[in-house]
Amino acid sequence: MMHIFDPCYKIPDRHQIKEMIIDEFNEHHSNIGYDLQKISSKVFFTANMWTSTISSKAYLGLTIHYIDQNWVLWHFLLDIIPFKVCHTGINMAAAITNVLNEFNLLAGKALALTTDNESVMLVCSRDVIKNLKIRIIHQSIRSKWIMDAFRWIKDIYFNPKQHPMIVQRCTIAHSNSRNETI
Repeated sequence: MMHIFDPCYKIPDRHQIKEMIIDEFNEHHSNIGYDLQKISSKVFFTANMWTSTISSKAYLGLTIHYIDQNWVLWHFLLDIIPFKVCHTGINMAAAITNVLNEFNLLAGKALALTTDNESVMLVCSRDVIKNLKIRIIHQSIRSKWIMDAFRWIKDIYFNPKQHPMIVQRCTIAHSNSRNETI
């Protein structure tokens, strides 16, 4: 279809698209260290392991989350780690620890690691927290905390007079973030 609109245009094949994605990721990955230096608060992580249905290769995703000075929640992908070894909890913990070492996140900034309840992730998270002295949050606990947080936010939204300081802070943070983006 594209050759009808522009005969000179060549649609990239899957290998070219894969290379473009990897190049883009590597470019962003190299800038992450600079971005992490600007974070003054504690950070927490989410980790998830999955297997590609197409290639049967395993990958571990590690996302960082933090709240800035204006109470704005930020998060971004820290790394996607391909697993060529057996994905045991100990191997996954070593991979996470290596990434955290690479970005100098082991020096007291780490607050929590959130995973699902899969047995391998339980072993992984127990091993990581031994090294980092951080809290561990599993899926079932996280779901309860998220529901409690949503109830709290809903209460603030529908009853703002009962929470004047929080509403004022959120309004100021929201107006500051809008002014910065304009």
